[in-house]
Amino acid sequence: MNTVCFNAIARSVSRPGWMAFSLGLLMLSVTLPLSAGIRLDQQAGGRLGGIAEDHNGHLHIAQGLRIHTLALDDDGRLRRAGLTDPFEGMVTDIAVQGERLYAIVSGFDGSNPDAIAILRIGTDGQLEIETLFAYSDDEFSRPEAIAVNESTMFVLDSELGLLSFDLSGSGKPEQIAAEGSLGGLFDAGIELVDQQRLAIWGLNGLGNLVFFIADISDPASPLPGPALQASGAFDVVVDNETLVLVGAEVTLFNIDGLQLEPLAVLPETMAFTAARDAETLLLPRFSFTGQPPAIEVWSLADPSAPVRLGETPSDLFGTGLRFGQLEIIDGGRRAVHLAVDGSARLIDLSDPAAALERDRLFLPGSVDAHATVEVDGVLHVLDIHAGVHRVNPALALRDFTRLGQTGNAFTDFPVAEDMAGDGDLLLIADWAQGVHVMRRTDDGPPEPVSFVPFEFVASVAVDGRRAWAVSSTEGASPPAMISIDLSDPAAPRVTGTTTLAKGTRVLYRDGFVYVLDQGQTGNGQGLMVFRPDEQGVPELLTAVSPCGDPVDLSVQSGIAAVACQFDGVFLYKLARGATPALLGHWPGTEGALINTVGLDGPRLWVGDTRGVALLDIRNPAEPVLVDRISAPGLIQGARLRPAAAGGMWLSGTQLGILRLSDDRLMQPGQTAAWFDPDRNGEGWQIEILDARRALGYWFTYDESGNPRWLLGVGDIEGLRIDFRELMVTSGPTFGSGFDPDDLVMEVAGSASFEFTACDRGRYSFDAFGEQMELPLIKLSRSMLIDCRPRAESISDRRAMQTGSWFSPERSGQGFTLQWLDDARALMTWFTYDERGEQFWIQAQGRLQGDEIRFEDAVATRGPRFGTGFDANALEILPWGRILLRLECRTGHIEYDSTLPQFGRGSHELSRLTVPAGLECPAPVPPSEEPAS
Repeated sequence: MNTVCFNAIARSVSRPGWMAFSLGLLMLSVTLPLSAGIRLDQQAGGRLGGIAEDHNGHLHIAQGLRIHTLALDDDGRLRRAGLTDPFEGMVTDIAVQGERLYAIVSGFDGSNPDAIAILRIGTDGQLEIETLFAYSDDEFSRPEAIAVNESTMFVLDSELGLLSFDLSGSGKPEQIAAEGSLGGLFDAGIELVDQQRLAIWGLNGLGNLVFFIADISDPASPLPGPALQASGAFDVVVDNETLVLVGAEVTLFNIDGLQLEPLAVLPETMAFTAARDAETLLLPRFSFTGQPPAIEVWSLADPSAPVRLGETPSDLFGTGLRFGQLEIIDGGRRAVHLAVDGSARLIDLSDPAAALERDRLFLPGSVDAHATVEVDGVLHVLDIHAGVHRVNPALALRDFTRLGQTGNAFTDFPVAEDMAGDGDLLLIADWAQGVHVMRRTDDGPPEPVSFVPFEFVASVAVDGRRAWAVSSTEGASPPAMISIDLSDPAAPRVTGTTTLAKGTRVLYRDGFVYVLDQGQTGNGQGLMVFRPDEQGVPELLTAVSPCGDPVDLSVQSGIAAVACQFDGVFLYKLARGATPALLGHWPGTEGALINTVGLDGPRLWVGDTRGVALLDIRNPAEPVLVDRISAPGLIQGARLRPAAAGGMWLSGTQLGILRLSDDRLMQPGQTAAWFDPDRNGEGWQIEILDARRALGYWFTYDESGNPRWLLGVGDIEGLRIDFRELMVTSGPTFGSGFDPDDLVMEVAGSASFEFTACDRGRYSFDAFGEQMELPLIKLSRSMLIDCRPRAESISDRRAMQTGSWFSPERSGQGFTLQWLDDARALMTWFTYDERGEQFWIQAQGRLQGDEIRFEDAVATRGPRFGTGFDANALEILPWGRILLRLECRTGHIEYDSTLPQFGRGSHELSRLTVPAGLECPAPVPPSEEPAS
């Protein structure tokens, strides 16, 4: 058997779980069918939209498109208690009354209207939607805050004003009032003073905070009192008829009817937010005051004479406290600080004079994620306010871990704009400072290495020890592209400068540097193509100008997609530095401005001010709109960047991180073991190679009940795979006498697969004179790339070892390894017996130190091929012990069989395949040749 053939075999059997099922080694896990279309199947973070504690002590946190639920364990530690599915819009605020949680969801326009969700709270904190209804399809409306007072719900909308809803009925709440004079406020809030009054505040068009009290004794006719305006204020908290205005100074007011009477000003205190409960006030002190950052504890027993009791230190510097939130819980005994570093921090207030942080729970999140870089299975997220986070890309929001295990984000970026990575280096484009050079770590955030001053830098690209950055604004020097020599990352050197009109994006792909040059009035050169020398100094080869307003660029497989804000997306053919040739154009969605673009094999993703569009560009001359989701507003300032496991990471203002994929295409998660539940003892391994090819390996038996395996290279079209030729092999003998020249291969038949979801489908075959059609269910769940990761999934760099392995001296036999998402490893060794007949071995193991140990490998026999298959005839044969020591591309195997014809032995290993979605550095490209 030659290496090409084994490549196909090994690729096709990289999921050995079906046999594990027949032995009871795997739990069958079937998820619900997925609807066809665009899928938002990963989310991390988003804008914080409020915190509420229910009557059982659970904490509900609105963030992005979801609501988290946290709880306190008996030992006083935070734990995750629940997570809702994504809403079709951003959850901007929540309120709790009794056993119900009320949420407002901003859809941003009529195609995805603003809505109100009413959810029942279970005793375990789980949330179940009872009612979800749209209250506005006005494209300018924007829900800001919600409050519930007995049988009335109040919603503050920036366009529509204060809305009142009657909750006394059993169905959809009825709107009973709309006080339009209370509109026009942004970053707004409302809070009950008592049953008769409502505090309302927000920023007006001048950026000043306005606040007032409204009389709600008649919910059908709320009456606002006189408004007060305060510059430099950011937040308001209300409790016990005392209002606290938070900002450049912190001022206390007494609420007298609908009037506010000043009481006191806290000395030398500046804050962006606060929390109030009875007589306690918490203020996260802003670090720019010159004092160390801390959360101060104040007594308001006498609001006219507040007393500072103590503080708890904080490790959040700079703007780190700007977008955090505080909530006092547990009857005033504890507080939770939600910070933009992605943490929920539990503060013990039992001794106010010595408040102490007791616990942290990491919630991978972001208020303003500007860029993503996925390297070695780890997603790095750049947040303009919170620095760089490491996020598990397969688990995303589901990856709840302690900050002590994941490390804190590095936050010293005043205005972080872009990020690029290669090898162990990450480069950050900081608009306010320049280019930060950082080194990735295995278990924490990147470490600072050096810095290159460069004013108004907008984008950065890197290739090994060369880098490029572009600036976008006129300063002491005109906008330019600089080239950077990173031969010594600790001492980077600027080796060249090229003047631009306005640099907006820079990318490096396949030996060329691509720059978008916009210009304030369309006088830039558009898409510019450079060839860099060994020091990174670029030579301009050509340029093409598709429009005057290019805003984003994606390059993949010789195609460039240029997004123009007003003129759509232009597709170009790239030919080794020649002038790009126009292939096609998509004009965009009427009335929407394009922000970002991303190429994904035969698909093109486009983000605009109305949502995300998905286009089929297999014929780039005529891009075809396949689907779109409506999420206007969320996509502003966003970036689409390729996800290693397929689809796109969408990161942006307020939204956090979403992974977009298309259910009508094959997913990397369909690389798995598949079987027919009525035919335990045989099954298929399917491996998705890319958007167009798959490999399949069929574990079965011959007409006498002996082991048999067939393999094929399949063509993918949508959710169908056609294996036009299935091959069967024989010849070499196991062990020291193995000779690859003895290999014989024959065409045995064909097979086709039709998937109805990521976890189910049907297959038909025509082989060895038999034809059948059978159902399929996915059995195994691969670490990192499963379609729908479970909340308890484990994902780490072990996943990179999943794939096919062989010894070059024994080409024609080998094994596949699959790391499951519960940290078990499954392997299938496909080989031959002492007579040169096909034989396969399966085993389950775990990592012990640096060894993967498979203590109880097994083989099987008994059932007959095709229509004569009888699962009751299955015999399980103990085979012995296998030990693996693997890096990402090399390894070693030792075996000791209890069957004398196999004996014991060892040999070195080489990596043959890397499944789609799992990239080792400089991966070996899969062969285009079919097995033969």
